Amino acid sequence: MNLQPGILSMSDIKKIYRKHFFDHFRYRLQFIKERCSDRELETVILVSSALDALSIYKFGRGSSNRKFCRFILSYSGLQDIYNKISLPSLKQKLEKMVEKEMHKDNNCTGKKKFIEFLTNELGVKDQDYMFLNYNEDNEIDIPFEILKDKALQHFLKEEHAETIRILEMSKEYSYIEIFWREYRCLGVHESALMRERAAMNLGESTEPFYAAEGVFNEDKIEKTVPRFDIPVIFTVKTLENCISNFERECNEQDLDPRNFIKN
Repeated sequence: MNLQPGILSMSDIKKIYRKHFFDHFRYRLQFIKERCSDRELETVILVSSALDALSIYKFGRGSSNRKFCRFILSYSGLQDIYNKISLPSLKQKLEKMVEKEMHKDNNCTGKKKFIEFLTNELGVKDQDYMFLNYNEDNEIDIPFEILKDKALQHFLKEEHAETIRILEMSKEYSYIEIFWREYRCLGVHESALMRERAAMNLGESTEPFYAAEGVFNEDKIEKTVPRFDIPVIFTVKTLENCISNFERECNEQDLDPRNFIKN
Protein backbone atom coordinates (compact mmCIF):
# COMPACT_ATOMS: atom_id res chain seq x y z
CA MET A 1 0.00 0.00 0.00
CA ASN A 2 1.60 3.25 -1.18
CA LEU A 3 -0.18 6.42 -0.10
CA GLN A 4 1.32 9.82 -0.94
CA PRO A 5 0.76 12.99 1.09
CA GLY A 6 -0.84 15.91 -0.71
CA ILE A 7 -4.35 14.81 -1.54
CA LEU A 8 -4.68 13.23 1.93
CA SER A 9 -3.44 14.72 5.17
CA MET A 10 -0.81 12.80 7.15
CA SER A 11 -3.44 12.10 9.80
CA ASP A 12 -5.72 10.57 7.12
CA ILE A 13 -2.85 8.46 5.81
CA LYS A 14 -2.02 7.15 9.26
CA LYS A 15 -5.68 6.36 9.81
CA ILE A 16 -5.77 4.28 6.60
CA TYR A 17 -2.59 2.43 7.58
CA ARG A 18 -4.03 1.74 11.05
CA LYS A 19 -7.19 0.29 9.55
CA HIS A 20 -5.14 -1.91 7.22
CA PHE A 21 -2.94 -3.04 10.13
CA PHE A 22 -5.76 -3.95 12.53
CA ASP A 23 -7.98 -5.40 9.78
CA HIS A 24 -5.19 -7.95 9.26
CA PHE A 25 -5.42 -9.07 12.90
CA ARG A 26 -9.22 -9.02 12.85
CA TYR A 27 -9.10 -11.30 9.82
CA ARG A 28 -6.83 -13.69 11.74
CA LEU A 29 -9.24 -13.56 14.69
CA GLN A 30 -12.23 -14.30 12.46
CA PHE A 31 -10.40 -17.22 10.87
CA ILE A 32 -9.75 -18.68 14.34
CA LYS A 33 -13.41 -18.30 15.32
CA GLU A 34 -14.75 -19.82 12.10
CA ARG A 35 -12.23 -22.57 11.36
CA CYS A 36 -10.70 -23.62 14.67
CA SER A 37 -13.54 -23.55 17.20
CA ASP A 38 -13.32 -27.32 17.75
CA ARG A 39 -9.52 -27.56 17.51
CA GLU A 40 -7.93 -26.55 20.79
CA LEU A 41 -4.27 -26.91 19.80
CA GLU A 42 -4.65 -24.97 16.54
CA THR A 43 -6.57 -22.23 18.36
CA VAL A 44 -3.90 -21.85 21.04
CA ILE A 45 -1.10 -21.73 18.46
CA LEU A 46 -2.83 -19.14 16.26
CA VAL A 47 -3.98 -16.98 19.19
CA SER A 48 -0.51 -17.07 20.74
CA SER A 49 1.19 -16.22 17.45
CA ALA A 50 -1.07 -13.20 16.95
CA LEU A 51 -0.45 -12.03 20.53
CA ASP A 52 3.30 -12.52 19.99
CA ALA A 53 3.20 -10.34 16.89
CA LEU A 54 1.15 -7.60 18.52
CA SER A 55 3.42 -7.54 21.59
CA ILE A 56 6.48 -7.10 19.35
CA TYR A 57 4.82 -4.26 17.44
CA LYS A 58 4.01 -2.56 20.73
CA PHE A 59 7.16 -3.18 22.79
CA GLY A 60 9.86 -3.94 20.21
CA ARG A 61 12.91 -5.96 21.15
CA GLY A 62 13.40 -7.72 24.46
CA SER A 63 12.29 -10.81 26.34
CA SER A 64 9.49 -12.59 24.50
CA ASN A 65 8.01 -13.71 27.81
CA ARG A 66 7.97 -10.21 29.26
CA LYS A 67 6.51 -8.64 26.10
CA PHE A 68 3.83 -11.31 25.77
CA CYS A 69 2.70 -11.08 29.40
CA ARG A 70 2.98 -7.30 29.56
CA PHE A 71 0.92 -6.87 26.40
CA ILE A 72 -1.89 -9.11 27.65
CA LEU A 73 -1.95 -7.45 31.07
CA SER A 74 -1.99 -4.01 29.42
CA TYR A 75 -4.60 -4.55 26.70
CA SER A 76 -6.79 -7.58 27.44
CA GLY A 77 -8.90 -5.88 30.11
CA LEU A 78 -8.57 -9.21 31.95
CA GLN A 79 -5.61 -8.36 34.17
CA ASP A 80 -7.60 -9.00 37.36
CA ILE A 81 -7.92 -12.62 36.27
CA TYR A 82 -4.47 -13.06 34.72
CA ASN A 83 -2.73 -11.63 37.80
CA LYS A 84 -4.15 -14.32 40.09
CA ILE A 85 -1.88 -17.01 41.49
CA SER A 86 -3.05 -20.60 41.04
CA LEU A 87 -2.72 -21.57 44.70
CA PRO A 88 -3.39 -25.31 44.19
CA SER A 89 -0.65 -25.42 41.55
CA LEU A 90 1.74 -23.64 43.94
CA LYS A 91 0.80 -25.99 46.76
CA GLN A 92 1.33 -29.07 44.57
CA LYS A 93 4.76 -27.76 43.55
CA LEU A 94 5.77 -27.23 47.19
CA GLU A 95 4.53 -30.70 48.11
CA LYS A 96 6.67 -32.25 45.37
CA MET A 97 9.68 -30.23 46.52
CA VAL A 98 9.17 -31.35 50.14
CA GLU A 99 8.89 -34.99 49.09
CA LYS A 100 12.08 -34.73 47.04
CA GLU A 101 14.02 -32.89 49.73
CA MET A 102 12.96 -35.30 52.47
CA HIS A 103 14.61 -38.13 50.54
CA LYS A 104 17.82 -36.10 50.62
CA ASP A 105 17.44 -35.27 54.33
CA ASN A 106 17.25 -31.57 53.49
CA ASN A 107 15.57 -29.10 55.82
CA CYS A 108 12.21 -28.23 54.29
CA THR A 109 10.51 -26.72 57.34
CA GLY A 110 9.82 -23.43 55.56
CA LYS A 111 8.06 -25.13 52.67
CA LYS A 112 6.01 -27.30 55.03
CA LYS A 113 4.91 -24.22 56.95
CA PHE A 114 3.94 -22.46 53.73
CA ILE A 115 1.85 -25.48 52.70
CA GLU A 116 0.10 -25.31 56.09
CA PHE A 117 -0.41 -21.57 55.58
CA LEU A 118 -2.02 -22.17 52.18
CA THR A 119 -4.25 -24.91 53.56
CA ASN A 120 -5.30 -23.52 56.93
CA GLU A 121 -5.11 -19.75 56.48
CA LEU A 122 -6.07 -19.34 52.82
CA GLY A 123 -8.36 -22.36 52.54
CA VAL A 124 -6.50 -24.07 49.70
CA LYS A 125 -8.16 -27.46 50.03
CA ASP A 126 -8.34 -29.74 47.03
CA GLN A 127 -12.02 -30.57 47.35
CA ASP A 128 -12.99 -26.88 47.20
CA TYR A 129 -11.39 -26.53 43.78
CA MET A 130 -12.93 -29.54 42.11
CA PHE A 131 -16.46 -28.28 41.46
CA LEU A 132 -17.64 -27.27 38.01
CA ASN A 133 -18.86 -23.92 39.32
CA TYR A 134 -15.65 -23.07 41.23
CA ASN A 135 -15.03 -19.71 39.57
CA GLU A 136 -18.64 -18.64 39.99
CA ASP A 137 -19.01 -19.26 43.72
CA ASN A 138 -15.51 -19.62 45.16
CA GLU A 139 -12.76 -17.06 44.80
CA ILE A 140 -9.80 -18.50 46.65
CA ASP A 141 -7.07 -17.68 44.12
CA ILE A 142 -5.67 -14.20 44.75
CA PRO A 143 -3.19 -11.79 43.10
CA PHE A 144 0.49 -11.93 44.07
CA GLU A 145 0.46 -8.70 46.09
CA ILE A 146 -2.36 -9.94 48.32
CA LEU A 147 -0.65 -13.32 48.75
CA LYS A 148 2.58 -11.51 49.66
CA ASP A 149 0.87 -9.27 52.23
CA LYS A 150 -0.94 -12.16 53.88
CA ALA A 151 2.19 -14.34 53.99
CA LEU A 152 4.47 -11.67 55.46
CA GLN A 153 1.86 -10.83 58.08
CA HIS A 154 1.47 -14.50 58.99
CA PHE A 155 5.11 -15.57 59.28
CA LEU A 156 7.61 -14.36 61.86
CA LYS A 157 10.34 -11.95 60.74
CA GLU A 158 13.02 -14.63 61.10
CA GLU A 159 11.01 -16.73 58.63
CA HIS A 160 10.71 -13.98 56.02
CA ALA A 161 13.80 -14.92 54.01
CA GLU A 162 12.41 -18.35 53.16
CA THR A 163 8.91 -16.91 52.76
CA ILE A 164 10.16 -14.37 50.20
CA ARG A 165 11.93 -17.13 48.24
CA ILE A 166 8.68 -19.08 48.05
CA LEU A 167 6.74 -15.95 47.10
CA GLU A 168 9.15 -15.30 44.23
CA MET A 169 8.57 -18.87 43.04
CA SER A 170 4.81 -18.34 43.31
CA LYS A 171 4.95 -15.83 40.43
CA GLU A 172 5.54 -18.79 38.11
CA TYR A 173 1.99 -19.90 38.95
CA SER A 174 0.17 -16.71 38.04
CA TYR A 175 -2.47 -17.34 35.39
CA ILE A 176 -0.55 -15.23 32.87
CA GLU A 177 2.70 -17.17 33.40
CA ILE A 178 0.84 -20.47 33.10
CA PHE A 179 -0.70 -19.22 29.84
CA TRP A 180 2.79 -18.37 28.56
CA ARG A 181 4.51 -21.55 29.71
CA GLU A 182 1.87 -24.27 29.41
CA TYR A 183 -0.10 -23.00 26.44
CA ARG A 184 1.84 -20.54 24.31
CA CYS A 185 5.26 -22.23 24.59
CA LEU A 186 4.03 -25.84 24.51
CA GLY A 187 1.68 -25.04 21.65
CA VAL A 188 4.10 -23.05 19.48
CA HIS A 189 7.31 -25.03 20.16
CA GLU A 190 6.06 -28.56 20.81
CA SER A 191 2.61 -28.68 19.18
CA ALA A 192 1.16 -29.77 22.50
CA LEU A 193 -0.96 -28.37 25.28
CA MET A 194 -0.41 -28.69 29.03
CA ARG A 195 1.39 -31.92 29.90
CA GLU A 196 -0.81 -32.18 32.96
CA ARG A 197 -4.10 -31.21 31.40
CA ALA A 198 -7.15 -30.73 33.54
CA ALA A 199 -10.25 -32.74 32.81
CA MET A 200 -12.48 -31.83 29.90
CA ASN A 201 -14.35 -28.56 30.26
CA LEU A 202 -17.58 -30.30 31.26
CA GLY A 203 -18.99 -27.16 32.84
CA GLU A 204 -18.32 -25.20 29.63
CA SER A 205 -16.42 -22.57 31.62
CA THR A 206 -15.51 -19.42 29.74
CA GLU A 207 -12.84 -18.43 32.28
CA PRO A 208 -9.90 -20.33 33.83
CA PHE A 209 -11.19 -23.17 35.97
CA TYR A 210 -10.25 -26.27 37.97
CA ALA A 211 -11.35 -29.83 37.43
CA ALA A 212 -10.65 -33.11 39.21
CA GLU A 213 -7.86 -35.22 37.79
CA GLY A 214 -6.68 -38.60 39.00
CA VAL A 215 -3.03 -39.20 39.90
CA PHE A 216 -2.09 -42.75 38.94
CA ASN A 217 0.32 -45.11 40.65
CA GLU A 218 0.83 -48.46 38.95
CA ASP A 219 -2.36 -48.14 36.91
CA LYS A 220 -4.42 -47.23 39.98
CA ILE A 221 -5.73 -43.83 40.98
CA GLU A 222 -3.73 -42.86 44.04
CA LYS A 223 -5.53 -39.59 44.66
CA THR A 224 -7.59 -36.92 42.96
CA VAL A 225 -6.24 -33.39 42.67
CA PRO A 226 -7.44 -30.14 41.13
CA ARG A 227 -5.90 -29.27 37.77
CA PHE A 228 -5.88 -25.74 36.41
CA ASP A 229 -7.05 -25.14 32.87
CA ILE A 230 -7.56 -22.13 30.61
CA PRO A 231 -10.40 -22.77 28.13
CA VAL A 232 -9.51 -21.84 24.58
CA ILE A 233 -12.54 -19.54 24.37
CA PHE A 234 -10.85 -17.41 27.04
CA THR A 235 -7.67 -17.13 24.95
CA VAL A 236 -9.77 -16.03 21.96
CA LYS A 237 -11.49 -13.41 24.12
CA THR A 238 -8.04 -12.27 25.25
CA LEU A 239 -6.89 -11.73 21.67
CA GLU A 240 -10.13 -10.00 20.66
CA ASN A 241 -9.89 -7.57 23.59
CA CYS A 242 -6.22 -6.88 22.92
CA ILE A 243 -6.86 -6.01 19.28
CA SER A 244 -9.71 -3.65 20.18
CA ASN A 245 -7.94 -1.92 23.06
CA PHE A 246 -4.61 -1.57 21.25
CA GLU A 247 -6.40 -0.14 18.21
CA ARG A 248 -8.29 2.32 20.41
CA GLU A 249 -5.03 3.56 21.92
CA CYS A 250 -3.42 3.94 18.49
CA ASN A 251 -6.40 5.92 17.21
CA GLU A 252 -6.45 8.16 20.27
CA GLN A 253 -2.73 8.89 19.90
CA ASP A 254 -2.85 9.07 16.07
CA LEU A 255 -0.02 6.53 15.79
CA ASP A 256 1.43 5.30 12.49
CA PRO A 257 1.76 1.47 12.37
CA ARG A 258 4.70 1.81 9.97
CA ASN A 259 6.75 3.07 12.89
CA PHE A 260 6.02 0.06 15.10
CA ILE A 261 8.70 -2.15 13.56
CA LYS A 262 11.35 0.53 14.02
CA ASN A 263 11.31 0.16 17.82
